[in-house]
Amino acid sequence: MKFSYATLPDHPVQELLDTIALADDLGFFGAYGADETYHKDCWQIFAAASARTSRIRMGPCVTHVILKDPTILAHQIATLDELSNGRADIVYSIGNIAMLEQYHVDWKTGGQIKRLREAHHVMR
Repeated sequence: MKFSYATLPDHPVQELLDTIALADDLGFFGAYGADETYHKDCWQIFAAASARTSRIRMGPCVTHVILKDPTILAHQIATLDELSNGRADIVYSIGNIAMLEQYHVDWKTGGQIKRLREAHHVMR
C-alpha cells in the first residue's frame, strides 16, 4: 500500500514545504495539491519542494484544461519533472461543474471532451 499527502495550498508556503519534506522523510509515495484559482500556485510550491526532497512524487491532484492552455501545462509539468529528477505526476480533466459555471463555460454543450482530447494530444 502506498500513501500520499494531499493539500489545499492555503497554508503559509514554508509550512507546506516543511510538510512535503516531512512526507518525503517518512516515505510517502506522493504529494499532491489542488491547482485551482482559489489557492496558492501548487506548481511553484512543488518546484520549491523538489529541491528539499529526494523520493516523493509531486504534482497537481487534478488540473483543468479548460482554463489553462495545454501547452502551458506541458511546459509546467516538464519543468517540474526536470527540477524533481523525474518525480512529477500530472492528472488533468475538464474541471468541475461549479468551476465551469463560475467562468461562464457552458458545460452542457459537450465541447469540453473535444478540449480534453486535444489537451491529451498536445501534452503527449
